[in-house]
Amino acid sequence: MNKMDSGDFEILLAMVNEGLDYSVTATPATDDQGANLIVQKGDKKSVVQAKRSAAPVRKRAIQEVVAAKRFYQATGAVVVTKNSSTQSAVKLAEANQVELLDKNGLTGLLSRARRWG
Repeated sequence: MNKMDSGDFEILLAMVNEGLDYSVTATPATDDQGANLIVQKGDKKSVVQAKRSAAPVRKRAIQEVVAAKRFYQATGAVVVTKNSSTQSAVKLAEANQVELLDKNGLTGLLSRARRWG
């Protein structure tokens, strides 16, 4: 995962979500309104922002995905990182009901996905 570029990381997340029976739509490469993927299962629709950066996720990522949630009329918002998140980002995510999936949560998600592969 460390050698993946941002596009490959997004493709991996799309494949994992599809393997967990979500329909997945990629947003435009530019002007994505703060989300890289839209995942849906039944009436639940979430926007996903993928952060492959070596630096911890900052609160700007939370602000962007909150805006994307409204723009795409989603019911949920998720920021996925192969790293960690700053305390400020964690607090803002909690206040806005944004799920933060850090390196530990991502490992769990990938483990669940391996069961279908």
